[in-house]
Amino acid sequence: SDLVYRNLNGGSSKENITGDLPDRYVMRITVDPVDAKTVYAVMGGFSGSAGGHIFKSEDAGSTWVDISMSLPDVPFHCLMIDPDHTSNIYAGCDLSVYVSSNGGTDWFTYADGLPEAAMIWDLVLSPSDNTLLAFTHGNGVYKNDLLEDAVGVDEMPPLVSVGCFPNPASDVLTISFDRTIAGAEMRLINSAGAITQHRKIFSTRQFSWNVAGVPAGTYILQLHSASFDLSRKVAIIH
Repeated sequence: SDLVYRNLNGGSSKENITGDLPDRYVMRITVDPVDAKTVYAVMGGFSGSAGGHIFKSEDAGSTWVDISMSLPDVPFHCLMIDPDHTSNIYAGCDLSVYVSSNGGTDWFTYADGLPEAAMIWDLVLSPSDNTLLAFTHGNGVYKNDLLEDAVGVDEMPPLVSVGCFPNPASDVLTISFDRTIAGAEMRLINSAGAITQHRKIFSTRQFSWNVAGVPAGTYILQLHSASFDLSRKVAIIH
């Protein structure tokens, strides 16, 4: 559904609290296990200019704040809160798992051991060993330590500003950065989650990618390096 309702009297009535959430499907509502007034709404679809993918309310849904500004513009499906450290929240999308250690202010990838461009449909806490289970589309189930127990995890630095033009592209897609990028990888991922093209960037501020041989359609351009990990939606037409 693209509407969110709240009930405060045991089911006798309901109140529409959708407010200014985007007009897209709500894939998951997750309530903080310690503070019931803190609620997260996870949105599917692609946002474009119509809001993000994870919204947070600290007043039981009366008002919502977009906390997904540093997350990729891809469909998100699920969100799990660590019950012992409720500022640690994990979100799954069409590309990977992301985590925030401060309630959604900052996000970084949490994809150790996952396949490339894994579609994450559900995130579940395993109480027997206090680990995170990620249920994927077509790749089975993966397990990882929770953030508090993980070793050697570094938070994502500020994201690089990137532009893609023209978009839609027919022959050449130009990717530009606000600084010189070195040692990065670019992947073009189709709607089925498969990597159709792969390129490496050694040192540049602008890169031209010949997409004339790529089938027409909507793709995710994923850029990855040791210092950033981001995605953009691009369309290819012929």
